[in-house]
Amino acid sequence: MKMRVFLGMMAMCFALFVYAESDPTSFVRNRYPDARILDRDWDDGFIEVKMSHRGKEKIVIFNADGKWLRTMWEVRRSRLPRAVISVLRRTGFVYEEIDDNDNMAMENRRGMFYIVQADRNDQSYVLVVSERGNIIDRFYDDEWDDEWDEGRWEGESWDEGEDHFDEGDDEWDDHNRYRRPHRHHRGCCHEDDGEDRFDEGDD
Repeated sequence: MKMRVFLGMMAMCFALFVYAESDPTSFVRNRYPDARILDRDWDDGFIEVKMSHRGKEKIVIFNADGKWLRTMWEVRRSRLPRAVISVLRRTGFVYEEIDDNDNMAMENRRGMFYIVQADRNDQSYVLVVSERGNIIDRFYDDEWDDEWDEGRWEGESWDEGEDHFDEGDDEWDDHNRYRRPHRHHRGCCHEDDGEDRFDEGDD
């Protein structure tokens, strides 16, 4: 009898867990208990829950089945982690070339990432950097799409434990079939000459 009661309780807990995973509102309340839900919308096949969390407005994105894909919010240049700033410096960008307003923080099942926009020589770039300071991917601005499907966001390359790029190599990534053929730009992503041109305390 006790065993049946125990198994019944376990089944109930599992059912509640599955429900929380598939119900966006429940997921948000469980993962972000101090958040205030502002709105819920359906956009092009994705469920979007807007919330206020720790002083920021964030968007929590789910697929059509209610599976959490990512949470995104804007981040100012001055609030980027030191590791992110450092790897951008080593890649060749000076602090002032990083956009101050259009950067995003992005949390998914693989970790925390920062989507950073930067300009050089009249060309705009988007770099995806893990919070540990590894460059995961980089794009020309017109190649970037923040509405990729679930598989693109959760691909194997989104692993914050490994730097997939040699920062001293001018070649852009050519293993990514989602991008058009490589175009070399002299202005992006060269090895730094050793001079620290970043003032991390400067907005």
